[in-house]
Amino acid sequence: MTLTAELRDLLGHDRVLTEPLERWVYGIDSGVVRGDAQLVAFPETTAEVASIVRLARHYRMPIVARGAGTGLAGGAIPTQPGLVVVLTKMNSVEIDVENGSYEPATGAIAFEIVSSGGRKRAFEGSVRIEPKSISAYPWYVRLFFWKQKRTYGSVLKPGLLWGRSPKVFSGLAVLYGALNRKRSPIDPRLRSLVTVRVSQINHCAFCIDINSSTLLKRGVPLEKVAALGNWRDSNLFDEIERDALDYAEAITDSNRRVDDALFARLRSHFDDDELIELTGVIAFQNMSSKFNDALDVPAE
Repeated sequence: MTLTAELRDLLGHDRVLTEPLERWVYGIDSGVVRGDAQLVAFPETTAEVASIVRLARHYRMPIVARGAGTGLAGGAIPTQPGLVVVLTKMNSVEIDVENGSYEPATGAIAFEIVSSGGRKRAFEGSVRIEPKSISAYPWYVRLFFWKQKRTYGSVLKPGLLWGRSPKVFSGLAVLYGALNRKRSPIDPRLRSLVTVRVSQINHCAFCIDINSSTLLKRGVPLEKVAALGNWRDSNLFDEIERDALDYAEAITDSNRRVDDALFARLRSHFDDDELIELTGVIAFQNMSSKFNDALDVPAE
């Protein structure tokens, strides 16, 4: 018998990871240090943890225990080849209603503790479909969540909802990455301008919040961001921005059509490939903002 075989006898095949990419995810945290996870196990009970420890001792395999891997200090990283024991499935929360107290299991996170009280409320405000516990998502979806934490400081609320359909979410994340790549032919400030305007039209509070923040980070002055809702009456926008915003509104407003005159103006600024990308950015943001508005996703 091998350690891998005995762990799978104990936990089942799905709760023991051996593939290189799967192990790589658990060899890092939110910092920059990388470790070497030879095996990854997901116990659900303290008895299983005790059995894992006994097996690791028998096979002389070092152990590192970890949760979601959001730390920056490297405490959850295997500094030598070893077994990573992920405790996120030990996430039950016992509630004592009479005394107003919680007793979370080892792997419970604040999200799950808050979600356990009364009706589950994962977010401030009312969201129409609740996300799952982080540990319930497939590993490849959690890899995208890890990237969101690195970029935004937390897993984004729409990501938790899209993640309920893992294959759709994965395709969506790849498409977003392509549209938002550094070498996009569309200037990043222009991409953000049309994205915020589409979000305003579609009443997506989350989208307006996060994309306005991105707009500011990309160097657009605050007064210009504030004037975006009334750009037609403002002298802060140049000709390219005005035509792109008009295009975004024409695509988004179901009472309008993109006419030949507007498209001719766009052709004076963009070539065919650039127009495809600009149209893709606007169409993607319409999908995203309508998704968030329909599910009543609030601002961060």
